[in-house]
Amino acid sequence: KSMGKPCQCTAMSTAAFQAGDAGDFDVVMNSTSVGMHPNEGDTPVHSDLLRESMVVFDAVYNPRETRLLREAKAKGCAVVDGVEMFVGQALKQYELWTGTKPPKAVMEDAVLRGLKLK
Repeated sequence: KSMGKPCQCTAMSTAAFQAGDAGDFDVVMNSTSVGMHPNEGDTPVHSDLLRESMVVFDAVYNPRETRLLREAKAKGCAVVDGVEMFVGQALKQYELWTGTKPPKAVMEDAVLRGLKLK
């Protein structure tokens, strides 16, 4: 909940969200392991709760396209996968440690190869 305060966002529990007590919202962020290998068929959010205008982020990176992201795409949502977060963190860490900016393509390639997604 404290993360939402700087950007005037409201956080809620998965139970409240699933019960339909979400109200009006624009962004769905899954920061759990739900949907991660070997449980690719699981999703933390029922697709009925997704709308075309939403942005859906899933921190899961294996599989890269989770059930949540597939269903969000099918509803017309903008989606961001866990690899984007993984690479973004790696880029910032590299820059903090070395003082130089690494090439994003090289870092993304390393992550995808390391995860055997490429």
